[in-house]
Amino acid sequence: MKPDETASRIVQLASSADAVSRIRTALLRCAVTGSSLPTGGTLVDDWQEVELGSLGEWGSGGTPLRTDPSYYGGTIPWITIGDLNNGVVTSTENSITRKGLENSSAKLLQPGVLLIAMYGSIGKLGITGIDCATNQAIAFCKPDPRKVELRFLFHLMASLQPELLARGQGLAQKNISQTILKAWRVRIPPLAEQKRIVAKVDELMALCDRLESQLKQRDEQAGVLAKAAVARFQADPTVENLEYLFHASYTITAADLQRALLNLAVRGQLVKQAPADPATDDLISKARIEVGLETWHGHDPQPREIPFEIPKSWRWVTVEDVSISRLGKMLDKGKNRGLARPYLRNTNVHWFRFELESIKEMAFEAAELDEYRVEPGDVLICEGGHGIARSAVWDGQLPGIMFQKALHRVRPLSCLDGHYLTYCLWVFERAGILQRYYTGAGIPHFTGKSLSRVLLPLPPLAEQRRIVAKVNQLMALVDQLESQVTASEEAGTKLLDALVAEIAPSN
Repeated sequence: MKPDETASRIVQLASSADAVSRIRTALLRCAVTGSSLPTGGTLVDDWQEVELGSLGEWGSGGTPLRTDPSYYGGTIPWITIGDLNNGVVTSTENSITRKGLENSSAKLLQPGVLLIAMYGSIGKLGITGIDCATNQAIAFCKPDPRKVELRFLFHLMASLQPELLARGQGLAQKNISQTILKAWRVRIPPLAEQKRIVAKVDELMALCDRLESQLKQRDEQAGVLAKAAVARFQADPTVENLEYLFHASYTITAADLQRALLNLAVRGQLVKQAPADPATDDLISKARIEVGLETWHGHDPQPREIPFEIPKSWRWVTVEDVSISRLGKMLDKGKNRGLARPYLRNTNVHWFRFELESIKEMAFEAAELDEYRVEPGDVLICEGGHGIARSAVWDGQLPGIMFQKALHRVRPLSCLDGHYLTYCLWVFERAGILQRYYTGAGIPHFTGKSLSRVLLPLPPLAEQRRIVAKVNQLMALVDQLESQVTASEEAGTKLLDALVAEIAPSN
């Protein structure tokens, strides 16, 4: 690539902070190897291989005794790794006194000294912009002006950071010694070529700085636009407005879209209410009579119990009002009597889906088969642990499957769609509403009694089914559009890889 083409290609492909970072790395690599940034200077064959230790005066700092307060808070800036900024260091968080300097191995450094982190953030850099001292975790090099330009050495060390990190030693905290640094062999050009390279790199790095600033500003604006797009969709949740959310000016993740969709769904804002739908109260009473339960007399929840307003045709009900639930069978390895049957554990239940690759078996007695069998349409809900309240609707993927104690099996009455129940639980869990029903100080649990008391915003059954159909339709569109975005990002990554390869070939 010609030098005058490099900047335009960077601007063309640096569409993210990660892309700019990769381009920076590629530019540095090519600059310090002379591979792909011709400056009109010497040939690479004129470069010399030397040890870093030969390029200047090396050393490291020290830490005054921590128990002596007279060593700290003085007028000498004292640099630690946290102060290194991969640029010129002009301020520090800590300072030491002249007494602290004289009674430790810390050394006073003048401006223009290269600093390299040896512990933890190995290879992190700085250049002293003030008179200062450092601690022992930082190596320093006062460059010999007859051999190396400070800025060239800075860029050279920056390009070596991945290799330095790989050489780090230690278990708790990786570190690299000054001995390893000084023995590291590098190739450097004549001084005049170093100056030309530094000028070119600084020019391109300044371009990267401007791009990063513009990307940051763009991302901030995109955040504002994304919020406006979600608000527009919430006001009018149509397929057309969902497509509007994927405008090229901003990005809204699939998770954010799912959150918006399901919040609208359980608030009665995703589909229109239909006056012709049978009354919710009548449906609940009829469903309970069908299974021999008492007639439903309705609830009058306290205002503090109601998390949001719902349409007039909806009702606040408890899980117990509209379903029959029970906890699964305790795993008893000691008895091991009965028929071996596959069973679901809480690890098999994820939000809205099941993972069935790790199904296990345990023994069930004949009298327990009906009691613990999972039927199509049942909702399985995790009882405790980190996945508490995760739920999904069983559709009969494995016939005759049972379930374990760590799960609730909720069998909806004919007035409740199981998928709609999972939407409510997901929204309430994300909003922190379910937490009021959990028990246990350490690991939370969702007991059967607590689950039965959970309030649900229940629409007529026909509307529930319209909601489920609409969510499925819109989430399918989300998946389709997300795939298109992913394909576009992958194409951009390939172009970026090509640019990096052109700027700094690996060979």
